[in-house]
Amino acid sequence: ISNGKIEQITKEKPTGSYDKVLDGFYVCPGFVDIHTHGRGGTASVLDYWLSDVTAKILPHYGTTSLLASVTFPKDPEGQERTNKVIKHLHQKCGKVEGDCAVIEGIHAEGPIVRDLSLIHISEPTRQA
Repeated sequence: ISNGKIEQITKEKPTGSYDKVLDGFYVCPGFVDIHTHGRGGTASVLDYWLSDVTAKILPHYGTTSLLASVTFPKDPEGQERTNKVIKHLHQKCGKVEGDCAVIEGIHAEGPIVRDLSLIHISEPTRQA
């Protein structure tokens, strides 16, 4: 870092001390996005995850790890597509691939457990 700008990015460990604040800014190793729907390339939120478009774009904005947000539609065709995407993401989870952000896991969009009747959740009782 020189004059407040990053001069070099390398896989090698830098020499000297880099634990410092630069005029009110911090040098960070990267951010984790815990709710990412994907960024372009298809018309479907689910299909975003079948390509590397999102994982390649996010590091340019400082995000180095993410949770892939997926939807869980109730219709059989949508469920089939969701299963395909989850299997694909499972193979990519935790792997460093080139200059892509690392997909660390999956974020289930919405209250899927209750909506898909995967477990019984009782309604809260109200007291007068």
